[in-house]
Formats: sequence, C-alpha cells, structure tokens
Amino acid sequence: MNRSSTKPNVLFVVLDQLRADVLNGALAETVDLPNLRAFMDDAVTFTNHVTVTCPCGPARASLLTGQYAMNHRAVRNGTPLPLDKPNLATELRRGGIQPLLYGYTDTSADPRHHAADDPILTSYEQVMNGFLEALEMRFDDGRSWRGYLNELGYNVPNCDVPERDAIYIPAGDRPTAPALYSAEHSDTAFLTDRFLADLPTRADGWCAHVTYIRPHPPFVAPAPYNSMYDPAAMMPA
Repeated sequence: MNRSSTKPNVLFVVLDQLRADVLNGALAETVDLPNLRAFMDDAVTFTNHVTVTCPCGPARASLLTGQYAMNHRAVRNGTPLPLDKPNLATELRRGGIQPLLYGYTDTSADPRHHAADDPILTSYEQVMNGFLEALEMRFDDGRSWRGYLNELGYNVPNCDVPERDAIYIPAGDRPTAPALYSAEHSDTAFLTDRFLADLPTRADGWCAHVTYIRPHPPFVAPAPYNSMYDPAAMMPA
C-alpha cells in the first residue's frame, strides 16, 4: 500500500451563524432539520464547541489557527491575518495533503506581502493562506453563483455595481417574501452541487473545507423555506 492510499478523506463543514440550540437545546424539537441530522449521525459532530470571538473573520481565524484573537491578531473583519501564522491548511500541506476550500474564510491579506495598490487589499473576503480555492463563494465579491443564476435566466446584477445587493432582497413587498431564486438554485444548493460534482475528480487523500453562509443574514430564503415557520409560534430567543 503506497503512502497516498493511507490518507483519509476529510470533509470539514461549517455553517455560519446557526444557533447551537437548534441542534441540541430548546429549539431542537421546533426546527426541522432531517438532512442535517442524518449527516450528523454519520459524521463527527462537535457538540461542545464554542467560538472564542466574533464576528466572522476573527472567528474563522481562531477556528482555523487554534488561537485566541489576541494571539492571531485578526480581531475584526478587515484586520489582516499574518501570512506566517500556521493554520489548518498550512499544517495539512506539511503532511502532503492539499486543503480544498469550497466557500470562504473571510481572511484579510497581510499587506506586508503585497504592493500598496494591490486589489487584494480592498476586500476582507480573501482566502486564508494554504487553501486552494476550489469554488469561490464570497458574499460581497462573489461571481460564481451570480454567473450561474444569470445563465439560468435570472436577472442578477454583478458584484461591481451598487445594486449588487438586490440578490439578497426578498422578491416582494414583505420581509417574509421569497427570494428571487428557487430553492434548487440557492447559494446553499449551488455550493453543495458543485462540491459533489467536483469530488470524483479528486484523488483519495483530500481534505475539503465546505463553508455555508446560511443562516447568516440577510434573512431571505427561497420558497417554501421563507414561510415554513410562523414567527408568532416561535419561542422567545
């Protein structure tokens, strides 16, 4: 057996801003998550994991470096993470594994390694050092999903115009109106489908970090999910 055949395949999934008590706690019996629960039953689930900081960029920096924010120093969205800071991806590479990223890490580039006018410094939605961006799913600057929707006939503005946020606005006059896209074309479905389609092209020994933006705001969902629960029937937060 050669060395590569002994390496396991690792799928590391992160959901953004999913309340812990939806999975294990007061809301577990209220929110219906059959697919996620089935996946959890067949996977390793961290039920006693608590993030050490927020918001998203610092939290992901802590998750992927194993350090407190005061140590990795990326204390807010837009604060650079030092390029030489070891993280999950760089350590996997030391072991001969290429870390794949399907989604985002919200990492701000270290300006000490870029020219002052480098466009990479204009956005906090960059990729953490060491990861290979197999699918780009950036929230503000994302192009892959927008392009996919336009190919399907949706009228979606690109991310270079002021109207770019229209994709995240309900298609109606109510906050609870459905998204302008169908559930099968949502960012969640797109990410899952692209990951599953790409997987057969990868040799064994892969590590894929798949990161979903949902249920992170803005609070817009395609039908039927936008009306699945009556707000008045929900228990207080």
